[in-house]
Amino acid sequence: MNKYWNFLESQSLAHEQNRLQKSFTFSHDFKLNEAQEILEQSISTKILQSSTVSSVKVVGDYIVKKDVRPLRKRFKTARIIVDPIKGLQGPLGEAVNTLVANIIHYPSHKLLSLQYNLLKRQSILIFKRLKTDSVFEIINEHDIDTLLKIIIKFLHECLSKGIFHGDCNINNIFFDHSLKNGRFIDF
Repeated sequence: MNKYWNFLESQSLAHEQNRLQKSFTFSHDFKLNEAQEILEQSISTKILQSSTVSSVKVVGDYIVKKDVRPLRKRFKTARIIVDPIKGLQGPLGEAVNTLVANIIHYPSHKLLSLQYNLLKRQSILIFKRLKTDSVFEIINEHDIDTLLKIIIKFLHECLSKGIFHGDCNINNIFFDHSLKNGRFIDF
């Protein structure tokens, strides 16, 4: 676990030390006070997508993803699970995976901030919102056969480059309107 925590700290541009809350930012033009403002705005924002694990809210050009598992489940789960097949998992796994994708310039969301509450074992991630739509959002605008061929070609290219996505579904694949540029989210 310390190896991944140290990686996050080494990649962070601004790091605020606090015994119970650790805050990181990963972009030169994004400051911790901006992250706090976005989190405050997200309180009154409607949830876009929700599951038993996380909630997703859109606040302007940003996406806020918060761990919403019950406290007892958060304490039973390791912060990062290292799976030889699926890669890093757990509350901080998505942050590390997305940050690595950003570092190698793989097209994905851009991780801007991570806030982790050590007492609650709860993570909140802030991403720069993609200017494209998910396959789920554009599925009715295109011929299904054409769309499937493009998605399969995109997935094949990713796998040939050694990129494996453990949650590959139409909500996690994004394309521009020309269907030429694909992106993954939710690593």
